[in-house]
Amino acid sequence: ADGDAVKVARDVELAVLHTPGHTSGSICFHLRSAGTGSVLFTGDTLFIGSCGRYDLPESDLNAMLASLDRLARLPRETLVLPGHNYARPAHSTIGAETDMNDMMIQAVRLSKAGKLSPSAAAATVPLPDYLGVAQRLAAKFENCSGVLGGCDHDHDDGHCQRPLLLSDAENADDLPHLRARL
Repeated sequence: ADGDAVKVARDVELAVLHTPGHTSGSICFHLRSAGTGSVLFTGDTLFIGSCGRYDLPESDLNAMLASLDRLARLPRETLVLPGHNYARPAHSTIGAETDMNDMMIQAVRLSKAGKLSPSAAAATVPLPDYLGVAQRLAAKFENCSGVLGGCDHDHDDGHCQRPLLLSDAENADDLPHLRARL
């Protein structure tokens, strides 16, 4: 849970920081050592120059911004090791990210203006209709004459132009056969 810490060596502990946004359960691990600085393992919360995606069904942009603002409050010299890195260098610091990372800059600015509060709502960015795309593609390649007892549509070329839909299943036993054809 947030704030839990485990002592891993003399004067060294590993603490959990709950940093929702990418997912509601996102966390970072903060390795703290007395007198020698700290290391932050950021997972999918903070990347070098960016942050994790916040357009997924379980994501929350406001929560992400609040988490980035929370991380910006750590000591500037804290070493950042992200879960993903798509360019060099392989690491950064909280200070560098606070100064250069547009998402962190936005988070800090909104927090200072009192305009930042995590919401319980998931991201509302519409996702592609993957099933609909698959159904339309299947309709282009499938002849519906063998599906669920045959086709009752008129065809000039022998191929049905009607999309094959999961709703074509007459009962639950039909679903595996219909899915196999999609």
